[in-house]
Amino acid sequence: MPGEGFSRWGRVPCLRLRFCLPLLLGTFSMQPTYVRAEIPPPPRPLLTEDELLAQEAQAQATAAEQEENSKVSSEAPNSTTGDVAEGPDVSELPNASTENAEDAKTEDSPRLFPEIAATTSPSSDLVQELGSPVEAPGASPDAEQVPGTLDGNLGPDSPPLVTEGTSTPQSNQPAGFVAASFNGVRPGDSTLQDVQRAWGEPLETLPGEFGESLVFEITPFQSVTAEVAEGKVTSIVVRLQKPLPASTIAQELKLDEFTPVVIKNENQEELGISYPERGVFFVFSPDEADPRVSQIMLDPIAAQPFVLRAEQVTSRSLTQRLADVHYALTLDPNQAQAWWLKAALLLEAESSEEAEACAAKAVKLEPRQPEYRLTWAKALKAVGRFSRGIQEAQIALKEDEIEPVASAEAVHLLGQLMAHGPERDYRQAVDYHMQAIQLADPLGLSRDAAVRRRAKKILLDAHLSIAEGVALGDWRNKSEVVPQWLARASAFADDLVDTEQSSLEVRLRVHARTVAVCASLQGAWDPVDSVRDATELGEQILDSTEDPLERRAVALRLSNIFSNALLVEFQRKQPASALQYGAQALGHLRPYLLQEPTPQWRFTAGLLYFRLGAVHAVLQQDHAQATNMYDQAMPLLESMATVRAIADEGELGEAWVSMGVTYWEVGRRELAIQLTRRGLDLMQSAVSHGRLPENALLVPYENLASMYRSQGDTASAREFTELARGQAETTIR
Repeated sequence: MPGEGFSRWGRVPCLRLRFCLPLLLGTFSMQPTYVRAEIPPPPRPLLTEDELLAQEAQAQATAAEQEENSKVSSEAPNSTTGDVAEGPDVSELPNASTENAEDAKTEDSPRLFPEIAATTSPSSDLVQELGSPVEAPGASPDAEQVPGTLDGNLGPDSPPLVTEGTSTPQSNQPAGFVAASFNGVRPGDSTLQDVQRAWGEPLETLPGEFGESLVFEITPFQSVTAEVAEGKVTSIVVRLQKPLPASTIAQELKLDEFTPVVIKNENQEELGISYPERGVFFVFSPDEADPRVSQIMLDPIAAQPFVLRAEQVTSRSLTQRLADVHYALTLDPNQAQAWWLKAALLLEAESSEEAEACAAKAVKLEPRQPEYRLTWAKALKAVGRFSRGIQEAQIALKEDEIEPVASAEAVHLLGQLMAHGPERDYRQAVDYHMQAIQLADPLGLSRDAAVRRRAKKILLDAHLSIAEGVALGDWRNKSEVVPQWLARASAFADDLVDTEQSSLEVRLRVHARTVAVCASLQGAWDPVDSVRDATELGEQILDSTEDPLERRAVALRLSNIFSNALLVEFQRKQPASALQYGAQALGHLRPYLLQEPTPQWRFTAGLLYFRLGAVHAVLQQDHAQATNMYDQAMPLLESMATVRAIADEGELGEAWVSMGVTYWEVGRRELAIQLTRRGLDLMQSAVSHGRLPENALLVPYENLASMYRSQGDTASAREFTELARGQAETTIR
């Protein structure tokens, strides 16, 4: 019957309804208004032959320089792999094996430090000379200390990150942590009178930066200095008779249970290593060819070492790094760097809402720091606040102190915001990504490892984003060019893993974006190879970590990969394989839905159930099974109608309209009308904000006209028939 609507998918007697599937198809209704243009292929291969030769020559020169200036000591353990910060020679860190430590003891003589052993207690063990375990619970705090000992060390049975002792910790320090002490004097707790009672009178008293420096002669050390300000000990410096390997000292002081962090000056020169849980800092001797410790500094437990370790030692798990940031913020709630780093780590953990709040806090504390604004802009993008994200990225670009690599990242981020924001201007987005590639490309050969790795990650993401933008946009030669950009991105991922020791997650990211691009090309490309490789890689990553945050992030990425693969199979009209991919997606997603899922997890699950329902409804004409999927999708997508963090109003509206058709087919007609009306309201709002074209409203108008006519509500049917007719005439014009 003319004017009653038409459908490609579902039918009922005397009524034809249209599914509204832009969300399902993954290429939402908003399209660029410009004419089709050609996108150029990638400008060149990953590295030209000349560049490869130059890079090889540079690597050889660097290796020769390192061999000359930083020789590996005899107790060196094998170098670990992973995307870790550059630091002192691994041999000097406290993770050396017992075997290597024993080798070190025989380097000069049968005993490592005979001069120390001869001047102290009868025991020749270095633990007795330099350190002793903390007092057992209940021991007298006034118990006599062994002269010349560093105390406050962990016993072998203490749990990780926890130390037991009777000393009263600083009021704001993390629970269970006690700063190391020397001969009964603990920085931050002990007073000047405590020092005088324990150590006697100093050899000399010198003016210090904030108070006085009291110098003592305590065997077997060269000297011991207590920094005192306002009557309290703020720091202790123990100068050794001769420089010693850091690994040996750490093992003897029971610090090898902890992960140290390298401390550098503004010129990136290594000053020493810090153990944040104990407030211990090993100062390297500037006169040694390889890093050796000449001084041991004891300080109150402070925030900054925890922040530095969370930022630099990326081989630690997300949970461990976030724990470090938590400790830092316990010590100093106004530590802007800690808030920024927490935001960055939460983004890695797929906790976008909390990340956005943390990044905003960092910017509030230090508004002129461009890196903090960039992280805030990323978090704003993740929660769907695209306009504010663009604003913050632009502000960061204008800062005088912004580094070149940060400028490249800011330009790339602007491209992502333009591609995913309300306007979805894919041409402008691609232009931004091309600019980012031009800025980052020379930095990919930087001698600074941190800059080089970051630049290569920008290049990787920019290539993926261009492939995605071309697939979603209105371009002439997309099917030929998109694979070239994806191949180049894959080469960057291989380079990051093989050359820069980045995690395998970068390869998984390429597979995830590849499958998403396949969905954007609406079935023109079979992603089976990428899905297979992603499955194997994801399982490999999951097998390699027990960290719950990392496992959750990988599970979410795998679920999205399978969900997009389902979408491709839907487009290719392959219901069996589509449902198989959907089951695999649910397998990764469902365990986390039983916990307290974030809005992002809820949306991911809601979208997946919606897509599964559409497979049943459209490809199999099984509306009964489709409603089972939609019943689970609705409460998950309803939450997004208010949060609107990931899906916008138009996308949600189109989902409701599509589900309304199926509910009508199974006889749940009141619900069908409610869903269609709800979808129409959201779509009208999206049209008014320029997020949907006006002709998108034709489907819900016609569906509602048919529904009301079938229900005998002629007035409502007439109203929506007129709206549909007016919309159709506008579209034709």
